Amino acid sequence: AERTVRTGRRNFSPPAMSVSGGLAGLRLSASLVVAARTAAAAAASASDACEYRVLLMQRNRNSSAFAAAHVFPGGTVAPGDSNPAWHDIFDMPSPRATANAPEMDAQLDFTLRVTALREAFEEAGVLLLSLKQGVTPRDVQPWRERVYKDNTVFIDMVRQLTAPRREQLGLLRPVARFITPVVEKHRFDTPFYLTTVQSMPANLLEDGSEMTSMTWLSPPEALAALDAGKLYLWPPQWYLFKWMSQYRTLKELEDAAERRSAVGLFPYLAHLVNHTDASGKRVNSSLLPGDAEHPIYPGKSPQDRHRVTVTGMIKGQGFLSPGIRFGLEETASSPHRCLI
Repeated sequence: AERTVRTGRRNFSPPAMSVSGGLAGLRLSASLVVAARTAAAAAASASDACEYRVLLMQRNRNSSAFAAAHVFPGGTVAPGDSNPAWHDIFDMPSPRATANAPEMDAQLDFTLRVTALREAFEEAGVLLLSLKQGVTPRDVQPWRERVYKDNTVFIDMVRQLTAPRREQLGLLRPVARFITPVVEKHRFDTPFYLTTVQSMPANLLEDGSEMTSMTWLSPPEALAALDAGKLYLWPPQWYLFKWMSQYRTLKELEDAAERRSAVGLFPYLAHLVNHTDASGKRVNSSLLPGDAEHPIYPGKSPQDRHRVTVTGMIKGQGFLSPGIRFGLEETASSPHRCLI
């Protein structure tokens, strides 16, 4: 029977579980956070001493979901991503990533990592695999449109043109798994994997269809651009930039991602509430696991907090509202907190 949890505002029904893994009624997808070291000559200013930049793309304003939002490369799982032949190319990642992740097993994690690799190639032209000797980026480029039209040929391209390391999928570290709140029309179950590279890939180009522009920003730059109204982020992307903003070097980020990978696939299903603060300002809050008021995964103490707050949201404009502001409320006791 479906479990219903009564909250202060309305009944909250956790989604039913599907037989094949994941949460029923949601589209499985994966997103790839690509962090690249910047050249020493292009080091950040004194106000932004971060030595790396993160790839960010803007979705088409006519998209049916998350229109005009700035996102990391990613998309939904396609049939070719679960081809058993991928196991002839890549090793299974460590089961550590799924040990504390309800409705997620090692095989599903494997498939989602393939999805993340393919979508980064389709949307941005990012191919995180070494090319075979004699193969050039010019040889790879025609495959991008082929893969976009038929996802099942991605494995053919990988076999013919690249020399992947068997542990390659394990280098994608799961740092978060967000589930779209129940109030949204288009809902996704999306793990976010982080990978690092020693330099920004050259000759990148957005696909011009799903994505219309791309940029590389440090976490402080991204947060500042949001506050200046030059960037449109949804809570998952803001949350991850907030997390990354703690780390100045690529090594610090890699170590932090390794720590997060133990809980990275735990489902962050936000429970939405709103209230008016002492100044009369309307505040929308996304309660996340570990918050005392979360209806499924509450904290152990009534004082536990783990929530993203949003102010300045205009009706009809949502996360595209000018002047929108995000905030983070969390306590050190929350096991799923952002700032770890």
